Amino acid sequence: MTIMDPELIKEVLVNNKIYKKPNPNPMVKLMVPGIPTYEDQKWAKHRKIVAPAFTQDRLKVPVVFI
Repeated sequence: MTIMDPELIKEVLVNNKIYKKPNPNPMVKLMVPGIPTYEDQKWAKHRKIVAPAFTQDRLKVPVVFI
């Protein structure tokens, strides 16, 4: 399922105890370690660490329409 509405994305990210990730295939866990596979406190800790890199000012990129 893909969520595109910013408000719904915010709700899922903030309420990570309600919205759990599906259990991935063990091979996926080996190949894709990191924040996408973390849960609960470990996920919250790492999200807090990387959040400053994704502020709106840092993500502003000029948009070019061709």
